[in-house]
Amino acid sequence: MATGRRAGVSTAKADILEAARELFAEVGYDRATIRAIAARAGVDVALVSYYYGNKKGLFRGVMSMPVDPEEIFTAALDGPREGVGERLVRAALTVWEGQETSDAFRALLRAAVNADEGASNTFGEFLSSVMIPTLTRHSGISIETARVVASTMFGLAFMRYLIAAPLFAEPSADELVATYGAAIQRIVDGDAG
Repeated sequence: MATGRRAGVSTAKADILEAARELFAEVGYDRATIRAIAARAGVDVALVSYYYGNKKGLFRGVMSMPVDPEEIFTAALDGPREGVGERLVRAALTVWEGQETSDAFRALLRAAVNADEGASNTFGEFLSSVMIPTLTRHSGISIETARVVASTMFGLAFMRYLIAAPLFAEPSADELVATYGAAIQRIVDGDAG
């Protein structure tokens, strides 16, 4: 096998992304490896790191997410446990309604709940293997409580952005932070850790 740069116009970045999309759908986020993705794309494994950094970067690329959700939520979870509900909801709304991120988030949400089984499975595995553990690690809550928090958050997202139910779509972000932040804080406070 020849090493070095391919002759002509390189499609390596797109090939890597397509290989990741296929493998995430076939074997899931957890079991897809950087090495297997590189092999499927027909590129050196170093190119995957060069273009995407790591597997989470690949996931962001596959899901067209311009930000690292783990980084945003980790920052929101840093601080006293007493304010975690408000910080978490504010961080979510910032991503969900941000100028650079809202379109990608809504497309991801649609793909996750529609007939795209690969996107649903990949998104579900990412939530289960990355985001829920991040929530438990940084807030000190149990996995069971983290599942309740996550389902509450995505229930809000579903009702506000996909269903556009007036009771969820009309309140301002600040109103939602106050309402949902307090509700999530009660859930968190109910967990002994």
